[in-house]
Amino acid sequence: MSRRNGTPLSDRTTMRLRFLRHGDLLTLTARIEDPVNFDGPYYMTRVFQLIGAPLGRRNESDPVDLARVPTHAHIRVASQAANDIRLLRRGYNFTDGVDPERP
Repeated sequence: MSRRNGTPLSDRTTMRLRFLRHGDLLTLTARIEDPVNFDGPYYMTRVFQLIGAPLGRRNESDPVDLARVPTHAHIRVASQAANDIRLLRRGYNFTDGVDPERP
């Protein structure tokens, strides 16, 4: 037997699949053992992400309907429309060093 990419597999090949879901990520892990063609087990991992669309929407860039979002959800807590405040975000630390005078 041969896979599409030409890797030979014998009649003694076994494969164990595991599926793990963490939030919107699905991880597929496969362990393939073939004592005829491989010296040891061959591991393969693939990660798939669900569409990150807001509740009731189809695309990630669709506007969020805050009435459908739970009150404790991060997007609602951080929303200016829901709280009449603006939460500013930064992707890095603005520090320019350690100040020995401040604990």
